[in-house]
This record gives sequence, C-alpha cells and structure tokens, in this order.
Amino acid sequence: MVESGTVLADRYRLDRRLGAGGMGEVWQARDLKFERDLGLRRDVAIKLMHSTLTESDMLKRFQLEAKILSKLNHPHIVRMLDADWHDGQLFIVMELLADQDLGQLLSVHPRGLPVRRAAELARQLAFGLSVVHQRGIVHRDLKPANLFVQPGDLLKIGDFGIARDSSASSVLTAHGVIMGTWAYIAPERWLGTWNGEPTTDLYSMGCILYELLTGETPFAADSMAIIRMHCEEIPAPPRSRNRDIPERLNRLVLRLLAKDPAARPASAAQVAAELTQIMPAWSDWQHLTGAGPGVTDVACSSRGPGHVEVFAVGAGGRISRRDYTEWGGWTDWQDLPAPARQRVAAITSTSHPFSPYQKLAVLTAGGEVYHAWRSAFGPGGESGWTPWRDLPALGAP
Repeated sequence: MVESGTVLADRYRLDRRLGAGGMGEVWQARDLKFERDLGLRRDVAIKLMHSTLTESDMLKRFQLEAKILSKLNHPHIVRMLDADWHDGQLFIVMELLADQDLGQLLSVHPRGLPVRRAAELARQLAFGLSVVHQRGIVHRDLKPANLFVQPGDLLKIGDFGIARDSSASSVLTAHGVIMGTWAYIAPERWLGTWNGEPTTDLYSMGCILYELLTGETPFAADSMAIIRMHCEEIPAPPRSRNRDIPERLNRLVLRLLAKDPAARPASAAQVAAELTQIMPAWSDWQHLTGAGPGVTDVACSSRGPGHVEVFAVGAGGRISRRDYTEWGGWTDWQDLPAPARQRVAAITSTSHPFSPYQKLAVLTAGGEVYHAWRSAFGPGGESGWTPWRDLPALGAP
C-alpha cells in the first residue's frame, strides 16, 4: 500500500491522493527527475494500479489504457507523460489538470450553462473525439465526470479506462457486461447490436450536450427503466426545456440521440464542423484594446479550430496580429516584420479548417506578392512564422 511521500521508480514522489476507483488510485505527485535535471518544478497526476489486480484482466485493461493514451496527443485530450512499474504495480503519469470536471461545473448550474458556452464546450469535445476515433479508439465512457474544464474553458477528455482499441488483440469486456454510466450509454450497446462503431460515443455526446443545455439528462430513471427509455423512448426536444436554444442546435442534439446509429452524424468531425457553423467562437463584436496598429483600413481575419487571427497594417507598413484561442483568450498585439519596403496595399489570411495552421499573404503598392505561414503546434509545441517568400507578381496595378 502506498502513502504520501512514497517515491515511484526513483522519480515521482506522491504528495496527495486525488481519488480512487475500481482499478486504482490517482495521486498528485512531484517529478523529482525533472526538478533535478532542469531545476524546475513539475507536478503531475499519477494513476496507480491496485496491487491486487496484477494477475487479473484488470491489469490487461490498465495496460491497454496506457497504450491508448500513448497514441493520443491533442489539446482536447489529457496528455500521458510516462508509464512505469513500482513494486509490481503499473502506473501511468499524466498532466495534472486544474479547475474542475464538467460534472462539478454542472452541479452549480442546475438549469444548464448559457447556450453559447454549452455549444463551445461541446465543439471542443467533438474536436478531441474526432482524433480519438481517427486512432481507431472508442471511448465508451463519455460523461461529464470524465471531461475536464481548464482555465479559459479549455475542455479535455480523460479516463480511457474502458475504451476499446480496434488494434487490440482481444476485447476485454466479458460477454453480457455493459461497462459505462447508464445515463449516457447508447441503445445499441444495451441491445447487444454494437459492433465497435464510434457512433456510440456520439450518442453519449448527445446526452452530455443535452445536459449542458438543460441541466438534465435526456432520460432519468432507476435501474432497468432507464435502459428501456434509451432503447424505446424519444427524448423531449431540448428546446422544449430551454427556449434559448437555436432550432438548428436543437435538431443536432436530437440527431445525436437517434436510436439508429446510421441516423446520427457520420463522425465527430462533422459534429465539430456543424457546431462551428451554429455557434461561432468569435460570436460577439468586441473592442480589441491594447497597443495595436493604429488607424487603418487594411486588415483581415481568419479562423481555425478554436482560434481566430486578426491582422492589421498600421503606420509605416507595420503588420500587427492578435489572436483568440478557446484555451487562452485574446493575446496582445504583436508585430510581424514587413515583407518589403513598399507600402502594403492589401492583406489576406486563411486557416486550415481542422488543424492550427495559417497562411498570410500581402500585396504591396508596387504589385509584389509575398506569403508566409505558420503552424501553431510545432514538434516542440512552439508556434512560429516562416520567413516571407515572394510569389509571381500579378502583372496588374
């Protein structure tokens, strides 16, 4: 049995137990090697397997969770940092999350969140879920308690303890055993007709979005009654419980909750795209204060997943940029080097619809065209612009 102060693998000192479940305990720990090597403090979360599970199928499931997390690297998914053994117990090291889970957030909003905030959190869930599904993984336990809300309303998907990996050599769930939380389980899983399709997660997402918008799950009952409701009853439209919900969002929730998996949206990426159209991230006009480019009539903006970029040309041809991200809010104005000595006459930008990648192009008064691009998530997590490159002139004033 471990206790506070225990050092795992000569590296991680357990400081505070955060919780416990059937498979193990979760601790806040200090990364001593990181501190020794770099002189920097790093606190992490450690999921430590119960010692009694070392010879059981639960060990295989714990190992599978580590394998699944090692495949996933995305801003909307809890990040795995390491995995190792301590006295015969497997443990997984993950980023330590701040703030609260979605269940705790809903507990202080019993009638649901403001519609715009609910839709934005669901949009982030859909983006993260699309990456999970692209890796051949089905979460199977999506619920508010497994979704973590960070500063700036950044949502992260966590707890892949009962996830299914299509590349795994065996399915660990015993025949006839339904694992998950009943209020969010899709009907095909109850009926035994599920064949591993990721659309079962979309049904769970529909239940979560319904709760975010109304404060209630689509179905609420004891034991066997809720199974029948999931399989047979049509839920009340969320708009009947909250008139602020736009009709298009109301229809999307009901499509996610369709009994027939084929009637649901085709993918999480499609859900993310539709939520992006329904509730734009930059939805209300705001005065962008700060040391900006000054008065200008040459400006543009572009939008990608979870961010908006604003570019403007100020006095002396200076190009300034500012961006908004769902996890960090608005940045300060920053200057970019001008591509040429001539005055910039026009500027345009574009963002990739499903990745943090942008291009910027300018036209000078002399008819020269230049472009640069950047990726917001480089190999080391850094963001940077390429040097300006010239393009063939337009051949016109």
